[in-house]
Amino acid sequence: MIELVSIHIPKTAGSSFLKILLDNYGDDIFHYRGEEPNLSEFKAIHGHFDAKKYLGLYPDSKWIAWVRHPVIRLISFYNYMVYNDKSYSGSFESFIEIEQFINQQTAFLAGKDLNSYFFIGVQEFWGEDIAELSGKMNWSSSLLIQDNVNKNPNYHEELSLLIRDERLVKKIISLNEEDMELYYKLLSCLLYTF
Repeated sequence: MIELVSIHIPKTAGSSFLKILLDNYGDDIFHYRGEEPNLSEFKAIHGHFDAKKYLGLYPDSKWIAWVRHPVIRLISFYNYMVYNDKSYSGSFESFIEIEQFINQQTAFLAGKDLNSYFFIGVQEFWGEDIAELSGKMNWSSSLLIQDNVNKNPNYHEELSLLIRDERLVKKIISLNEEDMELYYKLLSCLLYTF
């Protein structure tokens, strides 16, 4: 029986989170990659899917997701697609205009009331959030590992330049107003709990 549904929004520490899930669920976790096995054999599902995929199928399960600042997430996602996955070769400005990447975090979580999620972590507070979630779940592991590191050797320099480009940052924010609203809503909930 599925007891945990983990939505992995791209570039929100989902690969690192998968390692923690594997430590705690072992062979009882299904890592979704587009295939559909008999899920009755598993206790947890983790992968790149939106909430609507399993909505209504596992109403008693704990739903978990992670978000990240939309500007930083898009820069990281672009670098991943160019340097790791090598599936994109266009400019960053063209990348941020691709429809499927606009408000992508909101799209992944849509269909399920945010208040009904068991936990939504903020990637920028990874350590604190993993510790809190591990406590809530009684997990033996709260590893603070970083997996799926960007392969661009100049990533941090490029990130620094891009976030200083006021015109480009304003464009990302304008295109991703829903993700910005979601992020700051979740961030305010996080800060309120301290």
